[in-house]
Amino acid sequence: EVVFLGTGAALPSKYRNVSAIYLDIEGHEGGGPGGGILMDAGEGCLSQLQRRYGHSDMQRVLRGLQCAWISHIHADHHAGLPSVIRARQRVLGPTCPPLLVIGPRP
Repeated sequence: EVVFLGTGAALPSKYRNVSAIYLDIEGHEGGGPGGGILMDAGEGCLSQLQRRYGHSDMQRVLRGLQCAWISHIHADHHAGLPSVIRARQRVLGPTCPPLLVIGPRP
């Protein structure tokens, strides 16, 4: 499932958010633990994940997050990544493995 969390905006808001796409690899019908890839992570993408999945299913998304891909180093494409990483660490606890982040060279 391709979930558009944001496709462009001057400021993140409830209905229009900066760039972020979540690829839900297994989805709800898969029955497994879930898994996915975050493509760009503009500010507010964590809030959009919660709006889309709800609190408990967002925890599934964060547990199964395999990597984050950042297309380029503009703030509207990466400023939300620290919030996602912190939320993932809270869900997974002290044994949280590092998240693979793929992006351009600075």
